[in-house]
Amino acid sequence: NDLKSIKQSKYPKMNFIIQPLNCQAKLKIAKTAQEQDFTEAVLITNIDFEDIYLNINRNQYSDLLDVLEFQDYLNMKSKYIQYYTILNDNPYERISLRRWKFAYTAILNEHVRPRLATFKWEVIKENLNRYKEYHEIYFQQLNHNKNDKRAQELEKQIDLFNLIYIRRIAQIQYAKKKIEEKDLSWWDKLVNWWNSNENQDNTGCIN
Repeated sequence: NDLKSIKQSKYPKMNFIIQPLNCQAKLKIAKTAQEQDFTEAVLITNIDFEDIYLNINRNQYSDLLDVLEFQDYLNMKSKYIQYYTILNDNPYERISLRRWKFAYTAILNEHVRPRLATFKWEVIKENLNRYKEYHEIYFQQLNHNKNDKRAQELEKQIDLFNLIYIRRIAQIQYAKKKIEEKDLSWWDKLVNWWNSNENQDNTGCIN
């Protein structure tokens, strides 16, 4: 109320796009998804607004559209500006021919060649190694052996579909491993532990 009164007295002739508002927010943070077996959301937020006023006139709306359009133009220009030299390479050629060369070069380098590059064996092998490494790291995270820094680096390089697929495979393998461990007797667990240590010792001797 004090804020509203100050606004009305100090700026009586100004048109506000968003009026002062009051809100209440409740934030609930649970354990990580692995720790609570994916039973509930990790983050729950409730925001309650009493009153919201959005006031915008025709001129303000037009200016907002102009700003967004100009931003799209800058993004497009920054992407293709490296090919602008084609338009000035040979000033004796017709401008229409130079524009066609510019369009051809831009589409070839920005859309065609990147797609063809994904089918090279070097790129495929690199992606497979990246998927395998992320699978191992994520499986270790399920076993509470965290390597968050490397996992975040790989998550930036892997597309969303493969990221979800790799995680799901690791979760299925982790659940299967847990069931198998429950079925083992204490003697079987001791033998497995002894064999794992023996294999590590043999590997160290070979190295």
